[in-house]
Amino acid sequence: MPKNYEQLISHELTTEYCLQRAKVQHALDNPNSAESNLLYRMVAEEMARREPPLLIPYVEICISPQCTLNCRDCANFMQYYYKPQPMNLEQVWSWMDAFLEAIDAALTVRVMGGEPLMQKQLPELMRRLLAHPKVQHTQIVTNGTLEPKDDLLNLMQANRQYCSFFFSRYGSKLAPRFDEFTQKCLRHGLMVQAPEDNKQWFDMGDTSSRHRSVKELTEAYQKCPNNCRHIWNGEFHHCPRSAHGKYLGLIDMPETDYVPLMTLDTATRRERIRTMYDLPYITACNHCGLMPETHYVPPAIQADRAQSRVLGEKLAKMREEKQQLQLRLQELQSCTCKSSFTTVEGKR
Repeated sequence: MPKNYEQLISHELTTEYCLQRAKVQHALDNPNSAESNLLYRMVAEEMARREPPLLIPYVEICISPQCTLNCRDCANFMQYYYKPQPMNLEQVWSWMDAFLEAIDAALTVRVMGGEPLMQKQLPELMRRLLAHPKVQHTQIVTNGTLEPKDDLLNLMQANRQYCSFFFSRYGSKLAPRFDEFTQKCLRHGLMVQAPEDNKQWFDMGDTSSRHRSVKELTEAYQKCPNNCRHIWNGEFHHCPRSAHGKYLGLIDMPETDYVPLMTLDTATRRERIRTMYDLPYITACNHCGLMPETHYVPPAIQADRAQSRVLGEKLAKMREEKQQLQLRLQELQSCTCKSSFTTVEGKR
């Protein structure tokens, strides 16, 4: 049951249950009583029958592509960002707020980068997430190269039942103080996930088209092990490959593949998020090498930063040219519509 379930229940439905069905006369007068708690749970069950609540099991939010590493095989394409900018707190929060407004609860929100510990405003973002009634648990994903600051750890310690750390292992050469940093988190009483050394990574491959049939795309989507719903650039995507592939101009896709959180009203946003979970596949499945045959690569191979910058700059220029072309097309369409309207008015 979401910790905010009382906020999801209408006064009318509560009153109906209290006075007509549940027969618990004093529940509304004493909200802290056992009767009241029972009442709200009964009403929540009734609401679920009338309209199933929109509960999101897991969602990631990328707060910035800035990273301390430059992994050649990064599945999220962080190595292709040209001059990545630090987190804009209010911008990132506007994405998260729009998403949370449209759902009933998110069981786990994973804060990612890049490397999130690079961001000076991370404690404030965490404070907002931990205080939000619709967020059940918040987890920070870090590569273990940076020391978590005391202000962040103190905040998380005060809310330790609702938050945790996930430390990815990249080896002692890239993260020499890994054990020191995990122990520091543990001393603050925080839950820390630190899987054993990665022996291999999934090889997602490049973004070229695999020319898959609808049947093959559906099978690849159903068998995909990455249940990684992802928020980036004001959009809610099925996975990071879709989100960052679109942003970088590596993958073209229809708008039905994602939810533009900042341009839709709340009701439409909610419906689009719900229907996204019913899609048989997405376009990114045709540009991914993960399925149906899984291949592996050695983990955390570092790419040459100079080469990454050159490629990133090319992608940035292509993205800018594409955006300018889209704006020009919109202007032309607007002029055409105005011209047609003027012609019709003239005939009248």
